[in-house]
Amino acid sequence: MKPCSCALLTLLLTLQTLAQQHPGNLSRLKKEIISLSPDANTTNAVATASFFRQFEVLDLRTDTSRIGIHYFVPDLGAPNDKQLVFNKPTAAALSAYLNACLANPNASHTALIVIRRLWLSDVIPLQMAVSKDPEKLKEKTLTLLKAEIYAVKDGDYMPVFRFDSLLVYKEEKPALSTSLYLTWGNGLSGLLDQMIDSASRLADQKEGHAHLIHWEDIRDFNQSHSVNPLGSSQPLTAGVYASFEEFRHNSPSIQNFEVKKEKEKMLLYLKEPGGNTYYTRGPWGYCDGKNIYVMQNGCLCPAWQEGNTLYFYGTAYKQVTVQPSYVAVVGNISPEAGLGIDAATVLASSSVNHKNIRPRLCAVDMDSGKCY
Repeated sequence: MKPCSCALLTLLLTLQTLAQQHPGNLSRLKKEIISLSPDANTTNAVATASFFRQFEVLDLRTDTSRIGIHYFVPDLGAPNDKQLVFNKPTAAALSAYLNACLANPNASHTALIVIRRLWLSDVIPLQMAVSKDPEKLKEKTLTLLKAEIYAVKDGDYMPVFRFDSLLVYKEEKPALSTSLYLTWGNGLSGLLDQMIDSASRLADQKEGHAHLIHWEDIRDFNQSHSVNPLGSSQPLTAGVYASFEEFRHNSPSIQNFEVKKEKEKMLLYLKEPGGNTYYTRGPWGYCDGKNIYVMQNGCLCPAWQEGNTLYFYGTAYKQVTVQPSYVAVVGNISPEAGLGIDAATVLASSSVNHKNIRPRLCAVDMDSGKCY
């Protein structure tokens, strides 16, 4: 049995407006440091009742190079995305915060926290969501945390629970980038406090009658839930993925289809037995045998790999108003071009409205297939 401390284990873009936005390597993006900021009243209360005297963190995310992306989209000009990181490796940063703020020296258990997903990003609502709920425009940032918590004593591991939380921050007025970084740090700190408080309460209830497991069980469980064709030497199978599970298992079930390029967009058509085709936006994505495309807003978006995670440029709703004194001609892109969004309207001094498509860097959650 191993001790807890030893457990560390494309086609070119087809959208002309996105063609020059593909970074090729996200490590080139400027780094912004996210700092965890404890609330003294909360952390003191959690630490006093904590079931754990020490915390060890195992980072099993599919991309450990960053914890998020700040999709900085100016009203005019090209996006200036930034990658969000800690000032040290993620496992070290989280364990440092937990041990400094939430450990109880009088407790008898160590906590092993397995991080499955940690992601910080801006919220840029899709047009469809905005039309149904205008309040969506007030959503500014999201913080996603998925983890497994185990209580460890004398080499035995007691499963406590799986934490899965999505925190969305709303703001009534526009925020500066610097305040967004503080928001992410405060929000993540609050989620960690909540997670340990819940884990302590549950562990206290389970102690004495919970089923104990070994490190090998934890390792095998996580390996069985880490099915990902990106980390496999097996070649990709061409076809349409009806679901994310089909992508994970490299087994696209739809083979009778056609991909058409229409007005600089890749659209998917399925073929009926009689030979007719019909447009669809339902499948999760598509593979041509070499490249993977993710369906977003009814279009197939070329994706690329960072670590064992997929990233792609999609589009999102952004409302921009330019004062008449500014003349901005950004190209004629009709609503019928159909990215499934209503791109920003720019008012020029000539009183002619133009449509401006804004790219948005998206990351695929490799556990669920959702895009953030």
